[in-house]
Amino acid sequence: MEFTVYQLPEIYGNDGQLIRQGAFGPNTPFYDPNGRGMYDYLVNNLEALQNGVGGAALSASTATSKANEATAKANEAAAKATAAAASASAAATSASAAAASAAAAQTAAGQAAAITTPDGLAARVLALENLGFSFVDGVLCQEYDD
Repeated sequence: MEFTVYQLPEIYGNDGQLIRQGAFGPNTPFYDPNGRGMYDYLVNNLEALQNGVGGAALSASTATSKANEATAKANEAAAKATAAAASASAAATSASAAAASAAAAQTAAGQAAAITTPDGLAARVLALENLGFSFVDGVLCQEYDD
């Protein structure tokens, strides 16, 4: 008998009625010189199970290989998720920094506006004069007591 896929045996019920047709059964001789005996079918099926022919079984090395492939895919997906999370975190940090920078710019603009308005400028000049500074020809000078 040439090696083939797993061969299903005949199955009979308790009453002797055939339940499922198969390649071999109770009427098959144990040995047949033409390679069609029960022994030939059993050896063929054991080899088919060992090799995993037709998906009947997986060898330990095949199962390990498939498990390793699944683990590698899971690790790759986890790495991509981690990278995406890090990218999102960096974007959030960048957005937060931009918002802080915009707030600082707005504050500086507000201060500049307060200085350049006539009331704001007068108040600043008065404060500087109270500290001992004066403006001479548009230049800020500090007065010293001798």
